[in-house]
Amino acid sequence: MIISSQKELETFFTVFNATKNPKVDLPIVDFKNQSVLVAGMGQKSSGGYSFQEPEVVNKKTKTYNFKVISPGPKDLVTMSLTTPGMIVIANQPAEKVKINLVD
Repeated sequence: MIISSQKELETFFTVFNATKNPKVDLPIVDFKNQSVLVAGMGQKSSGGYSFQEPEVVNKKTKTYNFKVISPGPKDLVTMSLTTPGMIVIANQPAEKVKINLVD
């Protein structure tokens, strides 16, 4: 998801913070020059999932790759439902960025 306005950011954080205590503060974003990138995997049945810091793979199109990290078959992980995700502020406006999830 690419967030391109203050209203979208506020709507996203309302949902994002619904079950969090303490709440995560709303970041300050200059949407003329920046955008907010959100990568999520949805609900997983265990822990051990995460994202690697995104890499800009195409400087011309500003394509960000978010690498998905999954637990191995013998990794010890928490046995609870998780919803892994990552939120990043990009120094490009939304119309100039793309995101990909990469295994």
